[in-house]
Amino acid sequence: MNWAFKHSILLIALLLILVTGCKDDYLTPPAQIVYYNTLPDSAVESSHILSELLSDSDTRTRAWASYMQSRKLIRQSEFIAALPYIENAEYLFRDLNDQLGLSKTLHYKAHAYWSIGAHSNNILEFCKEAISLAPPDRWSTYSGNLSIYLQEMGYHKEVLTLSDTLLPMFKEAQANLSEAYAVRAVSLHALQGDTQEIDTLINVALNEIRFLGQIDRQHVYQLALYLGALSQKQLAACVVYAQKIKSSSLEVKAREQLVESHLLGESTDQSNRALIKAYKLATRNSVRLKEEFVFYELERGKRSKRRETEAAQFKQKTTVVTAMSIIAALLAFVLIYKNQNVADQARINEQDAVLMLESYKNRIRPHFLFNQLNNVNSFLNQEKLVEAQEYIGLLSEHLRFLLENSNDKLSTISQEIDRLKKYVELQRKATSDKIDIRYSIAEESGHIKIPTGLLQPLVENSFKYAGNTKFSEMYIQISVEARDNKVSIQIEDSGYGFMERSSGTGQGLKLIEDRIAFNKSISPRPELWTLSTNFGKRKSTVNITMPLT
Repeated sequence: MNWAFKHSILLIALLLILVTGCKDDYLTPPAQIVYYNTLPDSAVESSHILSELLSDSDTRTRAWASYMQSRKLIRQSEFIAALPYIENAEYLFRDLNDQLGLSKTLHYKAHAYWSIGAHSNNILEFCKEAISLAPPDRWSTYSGNLSIYLQEMGYHKEVLTLSDTLLPMFKEAQANLSEAYAVRAVSLHALQGDTQEIDTLINVALNEIRFLGQIDRQHVYQLALYLGALSQKQLAACVVYAQKIKSSSLEVKAREQLVESHLLGESTDQSNRALIKAYKLATRNSVRLKEEFVFYELERGKRSKRRETEAAQFKQKTTVVTAMSIIAALLAFVLIYKNQNVADQARINEQDAVLMLESYKNRIRPHFLFNQLNNVNSFLNQEKLVEAQEYIGLLSEHLRFLLENSNDKLSTISQEIDRLKKYVELQRKATSDKIDIRYSIAEESGHIKIPTGLLQPLVENSFKYAGNTKFSEMYIQISVEARDNKVSIQIEDSGYGFMERSSGTGQGLKLIEDRIAFNKSISPRPELWTLSTNFGKRKSTVNITMPLT
């Protein structure tokens, strides 16, 4: 964390209090929304009214209805289903300059993305904007969520600084302090703070947990499990609650620490089988959630591009109407230039979005993930719980690493090799550990930047085919060399052996071809971007060159 960011977090409590304290021009929600808020969620009338409000002729009413629907879904842990409503509410609130609605929407947007496991920096961005727009009576709530996100990123000192500001405010408002105490306890634990204070905080949090809503209660349980603070009776209660809210991941964590299975009316054998079942379900749910989120993000990118195009077109028409007195030739030149920029940017944005999705598909391919699940199932069916847990940990670490770095268009050779080694470790477990992996990377090449994720699909193809050769030893060699004004990358393997292989038809190679073509189209030195392949039964090579950056 850089110095400026760290100190901006440390001072956020004081600065944002001053900023938000000066605002007194917040709009109230429309009357229909106020009435809707008075109805219980379980009321039949409630759902009917909200459905009508979502299609209301008034833009501001539709914006608030979209926000209310997203809030309802998030409280039911339906995070993916909530995202389109959040997106629509945010777009409309920004257009209306409704700061109150926008702050509430961004608050829930940050929470939804955090629950899904999206990129941490994006979550902080949403949350901090929500805080900057929040009315004074919501600042502490939104900042409480900020402390949760900071804790997840390991900023424990900043969490404690924010906690010092928030706890007195929560006490004065007579709010439930369970989650705030649990968050503070975990950060104190991470910084090796006073154990007596940690125990006191987490015990108070657990004593009040029954009064919390579903989302907050689940989070407090997760933090207490992390600290190992639950008694056997509390663990049993946590398992029962996890089953009630259908949270298989929470059930897994609680069952891992539960020894006295009789508290659940289960034998040891029944408890082990229940743990295995929860493992499988949690893994499937995690994979499904990530896939659905990727597809949502692609569709969101397309919608955003369409809105930008429509806005640009509207702006152009307005410019034409108001500038009729300007010299026609100059006006035409300006419009053509602007149109070309919009079209180019739209094309680049669309290609970026498609390539991002393809990159995700390549990194988190369904068939790859399901192969991993089969391996996990194999461990579990043999009751090798420790091996299964280690394997799931490796897979989770790999997926999180990829997702958190997915926004980086460029990475250094060293970063790519480190990422590749993690991938190779998983792939060897999933396929064959007999393939010799060789790296030939010049020391001075480590700092050179290349497109992120460029190497993995090529190595995946090599794993797919090189393991079938019978002519020689099985190997994959990754070589990188910088010479003159270009970088040369070569992936060589021991050939496809007895398997049939059609050159150039693999998805991984198609992805690389698309990325090379894209970079070539925007590069000042397009002639240095090349891709060549040579696939054989005894030896296969893929060669890539690109300009030094």
